[in-house]
Amino acid sequence: MKISLDEYDKVRAIVPGLFQFNENEMFSQAALAVTDDCLYFYDDNAPTQIMGEVYHYIIKKRVSLDDIVMVLNEKITNNRQLKNMARLNFVMEDEEDELIFYYYLSDKGDADRFIKELAGCGIKTKKRSVDLSADKL
Repeated sequence: MKISLDEYDKVRAIVPGLFQFNENEMFSQAALAVTDDCLYFYDDNAPTQIMGEVYHYIIKKRVSLDDIVMVLNEKITNNRQLKNMARLNFVMEDEEDELIFYYYLSDKGDADRFIKELAGCGIKTKKRSVDLSADKL
């Protein structure tokens, strides 16, 4: 099996995780990539096209880096269901547009490389803890 991603030649870093592609939908498996000027979100739940041994994934969502004010790398606390995860919270120019991408702590190395590339593109990054206990949601 071989994996093929749209515009992969432009990708600087990629991290697997969970993303909510449409409002009121469940979070699903996704891959988040950064290029020189965009974020690409790939739906990793199922390939868009299968041609023999090649599984092809298209870019399901694009976000311009110019629209991002800051990225918060958030450690999740007080939530047993998310104890093996962290998240990237993208603070957008338009405050109503919120992007949250969850990643597994086992992929922290990929997330760190991803954040380093974002910083290299001029995006401010910050680490913080976020309390996601059930009574706070």
